[in-house]
Amino acid sequence: MPTRCEKPTEVVNAINNLSEDAFMDRFLPNGERRSHFKDKDKRDWVIDFVPVQSLTPYDFTQCFELVENMERAYRASSMGWSRKGKKEEMGLQHMRYLLVTKDGLTQREDALEWREKQRTNQRWRERPLLLEEPVHRMYDLFDDAIHGMLSFMITVEDNLPVLYIYEVHMSRLARGTGIGSHLMRMVEGIAKEAGLAKTMLTSFTKELWTVDTYRHLGYLEDEYSPAPRELRGKVVKPDYIIMSKTMAAG
Repeated sequence: MPTRCEKPTEVVNAINNLSEDAFMDRFLPNGERRSHFKDKDKRDWVIDFVPVQSLTPYDFTQCFELVENMERAYRASSMGWSRKGKKEEMGLQHMRYLLVTKDGLTQREDALEWREKQRTNQRWRERPLLLEEPVHRMYDLFDDAIHGMLSFMITVEDNLPVLYIYEVHMSRLARGTGIGSHLMRMVEGIAKEAGLAKTMLTSFTKELWTVDTYRHLGYLEDEYSPAPRELRGKVVKPDYIIMSKTMAAG
């Protein structure tokens, strides 16, 4: 595993300068772009590795709509929300994506069945409204709909080479299937194969269920996460937390 004295910028640049095929050969299972996942309900999902340069405008739009579900949470935080800024971030040069679609042409049937189930489910209708409340998208009825995405970048943080997870979002159909945790494990595998020090992410502290999920996956508050501060005699807690997970070598 690289240490603080091993010139982390050189480590990161060497990885980011790999061709798409070379990156897949070195860090993805069997060097394959596409993998499969079967959820607890025995439904099959397809996961594709796509560097930002290969992301089509159609796919980018679908990914942005998934991210846009978080607009309320961003606006309620010190970060604020900017469509232009978020799109620019999503298009950064070394951003890479894992995209989730359904295996087979059953999305329309699944979407209609899901909507009818929730329409008649009193417990669902009376649930608390979350800051991140996924909306129905017209894409959910399309056969090539993206139902989940994780974006990440290999970069330097605090003088260490890390894999930073920027976004993890699921459509309503993909929530609760285990696919999100599976995507997290996939990028952790990439980080280990690349010999990176840790994986990192940022989460809003008000999204307690999200923070708890990351803790369940082994993530802890990073040493560089902002600490509470005193302001006018009151302790002000930050509205986001930086979390990380140390990667073992090999």
